[in-house]
Amino acid sequence: MISINGRSVGEILPKLFANIFADGNVLSAKYEELNHFFPGYYANVIGTSPNFTVEYLDHSGKKLKATLKSVKLADIQSSNNADPNPSNSFNITYPAANVALIRIPVFMEPDGQPYEDFLKSSFDAIREKKISNLVLDLRDNGGGMDKMGKQLYAYLTNKPFNYYDHLSVAIKDSFTFPQYATLPGEFEQLKQFIEKTKDGYVFTMHENLGVQQPQEQPYLGKLYVLQNGSSFSVTAEFASIVRDNKRGIFIGDESGGALSGNNSGGFAFVRLPNTHLNLAIPLLGYYISLQHKQNGDRGILPDHSVMPTAKDVLQKKDVVLDYTLQLIGNK
Repeated sequence: MISINGRSVGEILPKLFANIFADGNVLSAKYEELNHFFPGYYANVIGTSPNFTVEYLDHSGKKLKATLKSVKLADIQSSNNADPNPSNSFNITYPAANVALIRIPVFMEPDGQPYEDFLKSSFDAIREKKISNLVLDLRDNGGGMDKMGKQLYAYLTNKPFNYYDHLSVAIKDSFTFPQYATLPGEFEQLKQFIEKTKDGYVFTMHENLGVQQPQEQPYLGKLYVLQNGSSFSVTAEFASIVRDNKRGIFIGDESGGALSGNNSGGFAFVRLPNTHLNLAIPLLGYYISLQHKQNGDRGILPDHSVMPTAKDVLQKKDVVLDYTLQLIGNK
C-alpha cells in the first residue's frame, strides 16, 4: 500500500503506532495489531470517509489505484461473527520425516485437555519415534498461566535452571485509589509475601522462583521455535529462557513480548471517577533470570526472519513452517 485518500503510509503509520501499546521498543507487536485491526485504528485515529482511494503496488510492482466504499458497523460485526476463533487445543503432528510439530496456541488448558498430560504424552511419543527435530509453534500465543512456560522448558533441558529472577511490587501498603479500584480477592492475604529490599519491594511466593528441575527424560534434540509479534507474556518468558540458554533456533518475526520480562500477574481494575475510563493496572513486575547481557527492551529476535507476503496470506501458505522444514531438510 502506498497511500489512502492522499495520505502516504509514511504519514499514517506513526499516527497509528502512537495509539498502540507494546512491550518496550518492540515494533512487531504493533504491526501484528494492525494486521488484525487496521480498519478500527484507522477510523478512530485518522477518521472515517464514505469512500477510500487506495494506491498500492500489485505483485509485479505496478502502481494501481482503487476506490472502495466504506462498510457499515453491522457488516463488520457480521464478518467477525462469521470468523470464529481457531481451536485452542494443543496438538502434535509429524509434518516430515524425523520432525515433530507441537502447536501450543495458548498457555491455558482447554476443556478436557490437561496440559501436563499433553506434554508427557507428546514427549513420550517423540522419544519412542526417536525424533531428532522438534518444531514448537508459539505464533499468536498471547500467554496464560505462568507455570506452563517453565513446565515446557523442563522437557527441553537436562540441567537445573532458573526461570524468574524476581517479581517486583510497587508498594506494600494500601493504594491511594482503593475507592475506585477492584483488587484481586486474595490481595490482603498475599501482602505477607511482599518483602522490602534495598531497591524496593519483591513478591516472594511463586513456583517459578528459585532453581527448577528438568524432567527425568527430556528431549535434547534440535529445537526450532516459531514466533511472531503476537507471541506475548508467558510465551516470551519461555522464549527468553530458550534464547538465553542457546537451546533453540528462532524463526519468524520478533516476539511481541520483551526479552527481559513484563508487567502482569494480578490486576487492579480502576474506573476513573471523572472520565469513567476503565484501566487494568498490573501489580507485579516479572524479571526473567538471564545469564547473558541482552537488549531487554526488545523482543526475542529471530535467527531466521521469515515474513509472509499478502499473497501468501491470501493463498493460506504457511511460509514460516515451510521455511523451517526446508531448513531442517538442508541440515
